[in-house]
Amino acid sequence: MVSYSPIIVLIVNVLRVLLLKKVMDVFFSVDDIENKSIKIGLGIYCLLATTMYSIFGVSALYEICNCLGIIGLTCFYQESWKKRLWLSLVLFSLDMANSLIVLFVFGDIAKFQQPAIQALLMLICITMINHISYPPEAKEIAFDRKQTFLLLVIPVMSVIGLSVLMLGESQKMFAILISGCMLIINISVFYLYNILIENYIHLRDNDIYKQQTYAYQNQLE
Repeated sequence: MVSYSPIIVLIVNVLRVLLLKKVMDVFFSVDDIENKSIKIGLGIYCLLATTMYSIFGVSALYEICNCLGIIGLTCFYQESWKKRLWLSLVLFSLDMANSLIVLFVFGDIAKFQQPAIQALLMLICITMINHISYPPEAKEIAFDRKQTFLLLVIPVMSVIGLSVLMLGESQKMFAILISGCMLIINISVFYLYNILIENYIHLRDNDIYKQQTYAYQNQLE
């Protein structure tokens, strides 16, 4: 059993939870009532994550609870379940990749510093994600099944691959390389999301233009 300082883990988890909420607020709309509920949910998730990490460290049980916690946080937002599932899985993949990178790099060394390094990596990831220029319509657009599948398949495969690394006995450098690749791929998902949004808006505007042109032609006739 790995022993971490609960105080350090709690402080780091508060930062990590705030970073997760920052990303969720970019993609989800929220009113005043929901915002109060979210704060309570964030507090419960932070305490749960801190407890599980302090007792079990980076383990299968901790990651399962972490995944369920992130999915639970998205349930406070009034969005489609497909969008909430997609964002929660991508954020979980990023968080899991960060955890494994630090775990494989440091091992049992620097036990107290590991959570802080994980939070630093997550901060870098969130900064990159927030620097993407999302259209104002990003919160309102709902994708069809094909687009949703395209967005979901990447984080799902990432979670499976990272789980294999965590539970298996891969070589250290190989595990670090794969975890790093998974991290980059999941950050790229947000660029893919932005491209799909822009393409959706372009097709919608073209459709509106065609309808207006057709209506104008009918008036002339």
